[in-house]
Formats: sequence, structure tokens, C-alpha cells
Amino acid sequence: MEITGRRLTIAMSAAVALVLARAAVFLLWEQASFDADQAIFGLMAKHIAEGRAFPMFLYGDRYLLAVEAWLAAPLFAVLGPSVAVLKLPLVLVNVATAVLLVWVLHRDGGLKPVTALICSLFYVWASPALAESLVDAAGGNPEPFLYVLLLWVLRDRPLVFGVVFGIGFIHREFTAYGVTAIVGLALLDDWRVTTERLRAVALAGIGYMVVWQLVRTGFVFSNQFGPGAPIAIMCSRRRTHRGRSRCCRRSTRPSPLPGRHHRWRAADRSPSPRAAVPQCAISPPSPPPLPSSASAPG
Repeated sequence: MEITGRRLTIAMSAAVALVLARAAVFLLWEQASFDADQAIFGLMAKHIAEGRAFPMFLYGDRYLLAVEAWLAAPLFAVLGPSVAVLKLPLVLVNVATAVLLVWVLHRDGGLKPVTALICSLFYVWASPALAESLVDAAGGNPEPFLYVLLLWVLRDRPLVFGVVFGIGFIHREFTAYGVTAIVGLALLDDWRVTTERLRAVALAGIGYMVVWQLVRTGFVFSNQFGPGAPIAIMCSRRRTHRGRSRCCRRSTRPSPLPGRHHRWRAADRSPSPRAAVPQCAISPPSPPPLPSSASAPG
């Protein structure tokens, strides 16, 4: 037993070393992988660290929970903004996923530590293209792997399971694939619908709804358009009968999450002493008038 535990520790340490080795190039040479999408999350983390804004989702959108910006913000405040600091939390997510994967394959799969390490090489020692994607701060590439493994470990704790699923699904909807697999395996093991299972489903639903409501409330008080954008004011393009778009603002209770429908009230066109509605949808310039018949040649 003691020898097995030592071997498991060695296998986990080897997994950590391989993950750090494949991620080192993207930390040391920022030009190896950096684009505009990652720059947006870097700006979000910088604005959070400076206290200038608190985005709930990606700037200007209602999806991609800003988890990566939240994780990087404390590091920005301590170490300063840089590409390496932005990607450092993602490397730690990769490390946690690799360690958890080896441990789950050993504990639940019954594999020897060395065999578990070999079976996890598809992730631990990923190809260059996949390794690049797993450390890109582009919204949610590496996190679903960790979410699914956590859901598997927490499958006997329904309330916490629902909380993790809520965070994972709102962050990146691909987490639902893992939940589908876990539920399918449970049904293949035992098809019976018992009171205990119904209770577990209810507790998981409560955990999910708690996260949903917290994100919904946080969205209302977030700065979804960057620093200086009014809180709890949303703008959208709306077509008028002349085909132009105008800026609108919310007039009823907010429904911030994706897939929700909103009712809108057109902003006053006349000047008002009240705070102006942000011009997020600017009407295109009108075409020049056609020449009148009096000025037409001939």
C-alpha cells in the first residue's frame, strides 16, 4: 500500500512536469500564441485589478463567463500585467486537471499509477496545437476538462455537484457533455428511479439555480462594455420603420443571461439633463438627397 502511494506520487509529479514543459514555450515567448481575443481578457483582468470595472461575461457579450479574467486579476495587481501572468492561472488549471486525471484513473479505473499516467498522456503531453489551445486565455478552453473531472469526483454530493455544474455550464456549455456521460453511466449501472435519486436531482437543481441567480444578479451590476459604461443599462440595436437603428435602454426588470428575451424602450431623442444613454448603436449617415426636378438638366 505504501509502495503504491509512492508510485502514485511519482506518477502525479511526472504529469505536472510534463504539463509545465509543454506550457513553458507559451509563457516564455508570448509571441508564440497571443491574439486579440486573449488581449480582451487581459484588459478585463487589468480593469478588475485597477477597480475600474467588473465584467461578468466577455465584454459586449452575454456568454463566456469571465473566469479567466477573475483569476488573472489578483496576479495583475501583484505582479503587473503581462502575457505570462495572464496565462499563469491557466497553466495551474492544466496542472490540477492532469493530477486529478491520473488520480481518478488510478482510484476509480483501477489502473496502476504508471498505467494511469500513460493513459493520461493525451492530455498531459498534448500535441503542440492542443497544448497551445489549453493555455490560450480565450474564454474557456482548458476549464471544461477540470469541470468534468470535478463533477465525476463530486457525483455523490449532489448539492456541490449542481454548483460546479452551474459554474461550468454558464462558463462553457460544453460541460454538459460530461454531465450527460455521468448520468448515462449511472443509468447503465442501475435503471431504477428511487427516492434517493430524486432527492439528489433536486439538490443538484438547487445548487445550479443558486449559481444561475448569482450570475444573473451580478450581471445587472457589472460593467459589460468596459470602464465608464453605466451599470445596469443595456443597449441594443433596433430597427425603426425607416430602417435605421437607434439606442435603446431597458425599461423592465433585467434578464441578463443568454437566451432571455427583453423588452426595450426607445431613448428620448431630445436633449435631457439626465444621464445620456450610451450610443452603442449609431445610426448610419443618411444618403444625399436626390436632385429635384427644378435642378435636373434639360
